[in-house]
Amino acid sequence: MDDFINEINGYIEWYNTKRIKQSLGYMSPAEYRHSLEITA
Repeated sequence: MDDFINEINGYIEWYNTKRIKQSLGYMSPAEYRHSLEITA
């Protein structure tokens, strides 16, 4: 069960910070926030 939870948490982290989005100009959400000088 712990392995499953770790996999889900890793996916959520990737989805929220690293995936490339067309609507953000083909940047990840983290790159987009950085380009706007928003820190989170």
